[in-house]
Amino acid sequence: MSSSSRPRAAFAQLSCAALAVATLVAACGSPVASPTPERTEQATTAPIATPTTMAGGPITGLGPLGRATYETPAPFAPVFAFDIRADGWRSITEPDEFGFVLATPNAVNPEALMGVVTPTATTIEQFSGEMANTGFLDGTETVADVTIDGIAARSISIRRTTPNEAFTIHSPNGIVETSFGGELSDNRFVYVAHPDGPFVVLLNMAADGDVEVRFVFDALVDSIAFR
Repeated sequence: MSSSSRPRAAFAQLSCAALAVATLVAACGSPVASPTPERTEQATTAPIATPTTMAGGPITGLGPLGRATYETPAPFAPVFAFDIRADGWRSITEPDEFGFVLATPNAVNPEALMGVVTPTATTIEQFSGEMANTGFLDGTETVADVTIDGIAARSISIRRTTPNEAFTIHSPNGIVETSFGGELSDNRFVYVAHPDGPFVVLLNMAADGDVEVRFVFDALVDSIAFR
């Protein structure tokens, strides 16, 4: 989620030519001028997101994700497009009909997790109730009912400094319980009640994490367009 041999060869040829000219001048008794140092290119500021050659389309599990528009994996329902607007994200699960999860900078030591998962809860209220029953919600959460491309959704944000079971999801291994909190204590979930199948867009990051990560998450959610 990139040739320098020709410039070096050309420079070598120029150097040899300059040396030959200098030798002839010296033979005639003229002083030899010191070679002019090669100019150092001015440093440039790196953009927030570097363009990538990876084409937009169904998300891939290989390589970094750059600024582009992607679609959900082929078997995933509902089908929708979304934007990833920053480099550094890598897929840590093989995208399938249950969704995908991205990590930055890597799965071993993630600074943040972001992804789309398929919950077992079939309604917004059931999803909120499940999170309350597991004890994940403790009254300090921020809850807002919103719409995503015209579809009813609910955003839940909470900060937990200790890990706790949150809600169950469908996975290739069947139904599994998810756990969030701890080191990645800033947790946000957006449950989307799409008629073709509900899904959850999630973000988990350290409380003092880069604000850019939140921007990327908000941009992803705001960019969702169903097909």
